[in-house]
Amino acid sequence: MKLNPPFAVLMLVCFSLAALAMNRERQTRIRNAQCEVALVYLQGLTRYESKPWLLVELPEEAVPMEDLQHSLEQNPSWKDNPDFKIEIQKAKIAHSSPVKICSNVRKWAAQNRVRIELGYLGRASSVRPDWLIPNDNDEYDWHIIKLSMPVISDDGRRAYLNESQFFGPLRGGGDALEYRKKSDGSWILVKRIGRYIS
Repeated sequence: MKLNPPFAVLMLVCFSLAALAMNRERQTRIRNAQCEVALVYLQGLTRYESKPWLLVELPEEAVPMEDLQHSLEQNPSWKDNPDFKIEIQKAKIAHSSPVKICSNVRKWAAQNRVRIELGYLGRASSVRPDWLIPNDNDEYDWHIIKLSMPVISDDGRRAYLNESQFFGPLRGGGDALEYRKKSDGSWILVKRIGRYIS
């Protein structure tokens, strides 16, 4: 059987384009799920409503695995979930911030008059933004929130994100959260693990 080179090249190009289209569709599904979970997290913020909210656009810092191990030791039920370690390891890969790329998050922020900051400078920096300057009570005037891009499991039914909330110098903390996708397609928080407190 003689192979027609132009036909073979055409078939190779078609297969490659089909694979690219499938990959793009999968990435779009993942990105939509990430933005849905980020919005569910933000809609669930009910504590400390006396202060206005401020969202930091930079992604959450990677969670050191030793911190995760310490948290797992304090929460034995999490040790039975081997997927959690795998997903948190995935979360250490740099991701974009949901505050930056999710239009639903920005819409929520606008509707709730939430201030968005494009960057984060630590207290040790020589230049401190106005929102990191404490008031007379040694508190910030804002309820400051940072959250990572949610990591979606391979089956699309679970999501993990890291969040931090702080209100003043050495006043705050952060958790790792697990969400599950319900049969109706909505997401619900099922587990919370404390990562640090300051």
